[in-house]
Amino acid sequence: VLYGACLLVDIRRNLREEEADLLRFMKLNKVKVLLVLTKADKLKSAKERNRALARWKNDPLAVDFLVTSSKKNLGLDELWTWIDDVVDGQSP
Repeated sequence: VLYGACLLVDIRRNLREEEADLLRFMKLNKVKVLLVLTKADKLKSAKERNRALARWKNDPLAVDFLVTSSKKNLGLDELWTWIDDVVDGQSP
């Protein structure tokens, strides 16, 4: 049984068609999904960050997302909390 899934995507790029298809499939089958936007540290200016966040907030698939950076340890605790909650049967 698949309880949830995390899809990792570089924050600087758009979803590929197969990634969008996968997200639609998960939503259709009521699988909890978290879009994990990686490499946030690569966005140098506030303007770049705001533009990237606006793109994801307005995405037509409207899935939950989390901004992360392994270099800056950004969002990693929240990611593990989301995973733990899904495994424990709670709705994140």
